[in-house]
Amino acid sequence: MSMDPIKISQLLIDKSPQELAELVENLHPADVLDALHELEETQRFEVFDRFPDEFIAELIQEEDEEDQYAILEHFSNKRQTAILSEISSDELADFVGSLDEDESEAVIEKLNKEDKEEIEQLLSYEPETAGGIMATEFVTIRDHRTVKTTIEYLQKTVHEAEALFYLYIVDQTDHLRGVVSIRDIITNPFDTPVKELVNPNVISIPYQMDQEEVANLFERYGFSMMPVVDEENKIIGVITVDDIMEIVKEEATEDIHRLAGVDKEERIDSTLTESLKSR
Repeated sequence: MSMDPIKISQLLIDKSPQELAELVENLHPADVLDALHELEETQRFEVFDRFPDEFIAELIQEEDEEDQYAILEHFSNKRQTAILSEISSDELADFVGSLDEDESEAVIEKLNKEDKEEIEQLLSYEPETAGGIMATEFVTIRDHRTVKTTIEYLQKTVHEAEALFYLYIVDQTDHLRGVVSIRDIITNPFDTPVKELVNPNVISIPYQMDQEEVANLFERYGFSMMPVVDEENKIIGVITVDDIMEIVKEEATEDIHRLAGVDKEERIDSTLTESLKSR
């Protein structure tokens, strides 16, 4: 059960930056955002100033699209750069894509070279395709590792991943060769070679596949995450089931706004795939 927004807002007002960082570790950003909306604008941004950059990034992602830029714009250019670096690539591409030309250029200008190249690449894909909804933060490994060396590697790189349900196995030129579950990694002896655990029959998504077809694959196979590949079968991104559910939610919201024109025969209790097929 989430906490009362008013109670949370009272906790936020007088906390030091260190105390706030400790407090928000156990609070969901959506609950904190509701609490911030209970405050006067001046108080709200005083609290924002004391949040760590990574939590501000989470709040921006939770905020309504039309209000996201106002939060970012409050900060200095240097802090904006730090905050933007904490936002996942798919969310950042959506954010930039929602802005007008001047605002999007201003945001892109604040990105480091690597992030700028990633966002520009993501924005080049059609928005309702796998390429348009994927994230570029993922972890790949080679199959020469053991379970022990894989775990040690993950401890250093896990923060770079959008999510970590599976590890994708690639060759020296990043061609996708297989997949192994995190469950298999943590339940096998340390000296087990990863190649003994790999499933070579990995199901991947072409980057140009329509999001409806992507939803079909998620519903068919029940995966939590799937890799996206280019024409050469090189992994270029990942899509999580949360990404698909967010699309369904947005489409459902649009339907609600069009209720006056909805066919009487149309059901509202359809499955994930049916929801997208009806568009």
